[in-house]
Amino acid sequence: MPPVIWSRQVLLLFFCIYWILFPSFFCTKFESLGNLTVEPPVPFLMGSNLTLSCHIFECPHQSNIYLEIEKKRRKERVMPSEFIGCTAIFSLTNVREPETNVYCKKQDPGADYRYYVTGITLRSGLPPDKPLNIRCETTRNADSISCKWEKGREAYKFTTYNISIKNIGNGSWEYSHTVEDKENCTIPQNIFDDNSTYQLTVFADNHFGKSHSDPLTFTLDDIVVPEMPQIMQIVINESLVAVLHWKTTESFESLKPIIRVHTTNGHWEEAEVSEIGSGLVQVAGLRPLTDYGFQVKTCTKSLEQTDTNLHTAKKMVCSKWSSSVWKKTPGKGPSQPLHVWRDSVFPMRNDQQEATVFWKPPPSNEYSGEVYHYAILSGDGQKQDHRCTPMSQCSARVPLLPPISVTAVTPYGTSPPATVPLTQSDAPGAVLREVTSVNSSAVAVSWTRPEQNEGLMNYVTEWTTLPPKELRWENVSKDHEHATITGLIPGVRYNISVYAVTTRGVSAPSSSVVYSKQLKPLFGPSMSVLVHESNKVLVQWDELPVEQRRGFITYYTIYYHVLESGRSQLSVSVPASGPRQCWLACPEGTLALQMSASTAAGEGPQGNFITSHPPAPSVGFVIVIVFIIIFFIAILINLMCWKCVRKRIKQKCIAWGPECLGDNLPNVENSKAIKLLGLDRSEPSLFSSFSDPPMSPISFLSQDEREELYPFVHVETEPTESPNYNPSIILDPGIYKPQRPAVPFPPKEEEVEEVKDNEEQSTSLHHFEGLLSHVQVDLNASQFLDTVHCPSWFKTDDMTVVTMEKITDKTDSKPDSLLIELSKESSDIPLVDFFDNTDGALASGYFPQITCPI
Repeated sequence: MPPVIWSRQVLLLFFCIYWILFPSFFCTKFESLGNLTVEPPVPFLMGSNLTLSCHIFECPHQSNIYLEIEKKRRKERVMPSEFIGCTAIFSLTNVREPETNVYCKKQDPGADYRYYVTGITLRSGLPPDKPLNIRCETTRNADSISCKWEKGREAYKFTTYNISIKNIGNGSWEYSHTVEDKENCTIPQNIFDDNSTYQLTVFADNHFGKSHSDPLTFTLDDIVVPEMPQIMQIVINESLVAVLHWKTTESFESLKPIIRVHTTNGHWEEAEVSEIGSGLVQVAGLRPLTDYGFQVKTCTKSLEQTDTNLHTAKKMVCSKWSSSVWKKTPGKGPSQPLHVWRDSVFPMRNDQQEATVFWKPPPSNEYSGEVYHYAILSGDGQKQDHRCTPMSQCSARVPLLPPISVTAVTPYGTSPPATVPLTQSDAPGAVLREVTSVNSSAVAVSWTRPEQNEGLMNYVTEWTTLPPKELRWENVSKDHEHATITGLIPGVRYNISVYAVTTRGVSAPSSSVVYSKQLKPLFGPSMSVLVHESNKVLVQWDELPVEQRRGFITYYTIYYHVLESGRSQLSVSVPASGPRQCWLACPEGTLALQMSASTAAGEGPQGNFITSHPPAPSVGFVIVIVFIIIFFIAILINLMCWKCVRKRIKQKCIAWGPECLGDNLPNVENSKAIKLLGLDRSEPSLFSSFSDPPMSPISFLSQDEREELYPFVHVETEPTESPNYNPSIILDPGIYKPQRPAVPFPPKEEEVEEVKDNEEQSTSLHHFEGLLSHVQVDLNASQFLDTVHCPSWFKTDDMTVVTMEKITDKTDSKPDSLLIELSKESSDIPLVDFFDNTDGALASGYFPQITCPI
């Protein structure tokens, strides 16, 4: 035995033993603690006011008594209005529930338990309404007459209906019949005479009142209806048109068929029919693969009634509905060509052009089942099958071999082939007139018809996002010049084009760029500083990517300020239509710059933060300049090392100097020649601080050597009557050039003019000539005397005059020499060897100095 059955038997045995031992547990007697009465008594008229009395048999102390009324999904508690001894009085007003349970309960003070005292069911009702719309009908071969009426509102109480028939001709009541709570009855037909007129009345009666209908006057011919027809056969073709074959025992000429259909989940509806023959009707507009129920009835064609009292009898001229016949409609294949389109770009692949073909699946109500696949037939006869999931459009890339056609293949047939328009027409096409935003996801497009519209087949509206991602399109009838494009995304730029498709081909597109709704840009433009001058900068920025603009950019705003300064931020607005760079007037210092873009929806966020520092010298330029300077300095230093070049430079510098430098010769006492000799220095450099010319070393000669090498200098005393002394020094021209004294004594007035004349004559030839050691002097005696002279001064007795004479030694091989003979007081002064070479040039580049007596 299975364990489940065994356990059930054990449980049943346990209950039986418990029943025997403790029978009182299962059989409990509930005794009533009181009674409940209602005034007016039950049943009462709906809407009455009730008084309920709850009497308790024993009430040793005051208890809490109340009524509990059960209503729909809730319970309502009613407290008593008064107490009379052990009776609690309750009042209920306007009671409209047809049936309600009421309980009287009590609760002793301090106790949680509630005691059930007694209960009652309240029932209410209404008097019967007047019966309406009495209809009676029968057929010629029937044995009875069927009558129906409408009893009106619900009385909620048992109601009886009495049907009485009176013969108007003799005034006798021919028939009476009673039914309970029904709206129809059956009357025997044999009580009626074909030539008599009868009157039918329905009486209604219940506990609350009585009513009766208006009498229905009729003859037997008035209530006779055609016989009920029968559906013999139903045929449904591929076009979902049902052909019904029906028959009746009466003549078809006087009857008109009426068909009604019913679906499994629907209700009966009369269908539009067309008679195609005797007993044949046709019903169209059916859905594929759907179960339909069909019924037919017939009505007389020539019935015309004007009597108002017989208005209800007018509807009795139709037969009853026939029995239902069910039929399932077959599947339906697509009957219309697909909507097809192509991409305007034909790329090359494997040395052959390809075309991207688009098509839209057929509407689901035009075919049954599912689309197996789509067949693409090329011009070379090749066929390709493509599948695509259910969506708004499909696409495929095929070789460009026109003509190309697309068909949909279903279990119940294929669609007619749709030829893809590939030919480009040169004729002018449609012109976009206006593109306006309807809402955030739709735009309205309108265009003008092409001037040459012969052979116009349809229009195609095409739209795609920018940058291009997915091409969308829609066919528009040639009779329309406008369309609404839906499913757009706010903030996305779309390129919308309109094509005119004719028998000659596809026209050129008319395009426009549009946003269904403009939004603020997502980011700010990236900018850079091209030039930063002291008080202005040249900035340049990049265009925002199309997907970041989210609208048409109207202007840019540049924000800038100087870092680490208390100045406020400046801003400049730049129109978007201008160039993407501009000059900004700015204060000096390091600049911080940001930029934002604005659309019709407002200004977007600011872009990246950049800084720009003031201009600094270019390292490369500085290096070039330094290199050039070093190069020229090196050249100049090399030139300075050449003695001849250095001398020319000195000459040019002295010639270009002020004229006063040539007039004031240095004083002998201030000369540093002795210092140079003492230091045994060679020729000073260009940047030497010594202003006097260099001197050759001085050698000390004996008396004999002096006589051999140097001429004698005779010292003669001028007459005393001549206070002024003008020495004459005769030198070999081209060898010696004397220097003037640095500090002349003041001349006499009569000699001032002579001195000035001599100075003017020699200024142009002898400016600074004594400063160069290797310059040879080519002067004759007169020139030398004109050039080198001492100013006149007053002679005293203790002065000596030094004169120089030119002595020629015929027997000596040396050139002529000058000997200087000093006074006795100056005999210890060493003589100077003016010529130490044979070519007549001064030794060691030295210019000897001749000084006037002091």
